[in-house]
Amino acid sequence: MTDQSEVIRQSLDSVDQLRRRWLVVMGVTAVLSQIAWLAFILEAEHVTEKTLLILATFALAMTVFGGVFMLVIHTTRMTHRILKAIELSSRT
Repeated sequence: MTDQSEVIRQSLDSVDQLRRRWLVVMGVTAVLSQIAWLAFILEAEHVTEKTLLILATFALAMTVFGGVFMLVIHTTRMTHRILKAIELSSRT
């Protein structure tokens, strides 16, 4: 039983580490996207078609990244819950 609980504990720890890494990545991406938006706003009077195309591409990339991030967070949470359920069921 101890060996199985150790494997489950390691699995839970790896899930937590992955979640923390993704939160850091999302934080860095959010900061970079805000910097890009502020830079765009400050230069709004000199808008060209090229600038609008770059901004639209950036916005689309951030939307896709946000969707992937939410999917990863959801998968991580469900994995964590499943591993917790396995751990609780092995105790009884």
